[in-house]
Amino acid sequence: MIGTPEYMSPEQVEGKETDRRSDIYSLGVILFEMTTGRLPFEGDTALSIAVKHKTEAPPDPRKLAPKISDELGRLILRCLEKDREKRFQNAEEVLSEIGRIEQEVPASERALPLAKRRPLTSREVTVTFGLKKIVFSAVAVIVLAAAALFLWKPWSGRKAPLPAANSATLAVLNFENTSRDEALDDWKTGIPLLLTTDLSQSKYLSVLSYDQVYEILKNLDLQDAGGYSSDDLGRVARVGRAAYTATGGIMQAGKRIIVVLSVKVHATGEVRSAKFECAGEAEIPSLVDGMTTRIKEILGLTRSQISGDFDAPAVDITTSSMEALKLYNEARRLHVALEHEKSVALMLMAVEKDPGFA
Repeated sequence: MIGTPEYMSPEQVEGKETDRRSDIYSLGVILFEMTTGRLPFEGDTALSIAVKHKTEAPPDPRKLAPKISDELGRLILRCLEKDREKRFQNAEEVLSEIGRIEQEVPASERALPLAKRRPLTSREVTVTFGLKKIVFSAVAVIVLAAAALFLWKPWSGRKAPLPAANSATLAVLNFENTSRDEALDDWKTGIPLLLTTDLSQSKYLSVLSYDQVYEILKNLDLQDAGGYSSDDLGRVARVGRAAYTATGGIMQAGKRIIVVLSVKVHATGEVRSAKFECAGEAEIPSLVDGMTTRIKEILGLTRSQISGDFDAPAVDITTSSMEALKLYNEARRLHVALEHEKSVALMLMAVEKDPGFA
């Protein structure tokens, strides 16, 4: 699943197919937050929040914000129905109901004088102006943001400020096969894919996805680079808004595989390196687990944070079959290269090798 757990519909949490009604559920979460100043479901972990979306009834927003009307409260709760058949079935229904509710609010109550407003939470939330105006204003902001992104073109190479050193945002780039042994070529992208997957479990780190990194490298004409200069790494960091980049080299030494990890701290220019060894390909997932821990140390996590972080072994969250992993890795490469039919064929082969990998 990709997304923010606080705004996920129950069906997305379950991994079921989503549709427009899933978006209406997420809209219900946003309306709940706009009117009450808090989210309907909160928790210490992403998993606990996701489970609440599936199993717990949302609080009645009218109990948290008594000034909102019964009609608005009912609208929000209908958006937040667990059963999508009980929600509004399309956006037109929601908009029509919002318009009807607004018309029933006396004109004198549609906007409170500024002096009478008080924040509901530390993030001030007010529902005193017309909801229709809020919705259309939000749409306008989204359109302007999209236009700004198009005009700015972050991949154009213009200098953008780097994130602060204490921002734990990381981009894992392709590794280099330094021994020129073709048998290791699969791991130039295979290790970054495993590493990205493993690190993405962390509640303390923000890791750019495999697809995001590929697109950045492609736009910078670095997708087939054998290695990266300091300037290349800086460009990737700026486009991806990453405070850190990780790359490395792979080599064969007899039957052993050696991986040298290199993490660059872009705020200071410092490069931190570490060497890892394993007896063969079957042990690469365990080697990646060690790399994950080392990266967390480099990024400044404390021992207690590391020990208490989400960190299932890479083999548990992917596969113990190296054949399946290689097939999947190549399928991901084809997928981001938009060769979808070839990608699907290889993904099906990966699942045949390890049905649990799905």
